[in-house]
Amino acid sequence: MKVIKCKQCGIEIKGGFYNTPNGVFCPDCWEKKPKEVKDKALSDVLKGMAMLGKMVSE
Repeated sequence: MKVIKCKQCGIEIKGGFYNTPNGVFCPDCWEKKPKEVKDKALSDVLKGMAMLGKMVSE
């Protein structure tokens, strides 16, 4: 089984994690990120989902 490691600190993640467009983060590292970084990640995901939805509906 593949081990999931935090992109920032490199620890092995055994529980919940944040799977962002920029990589996988442990909760501790993700909570330390500035709000602007979190908002940009959310925006990127929403844009990707909107494009996927357009492709499926056509």
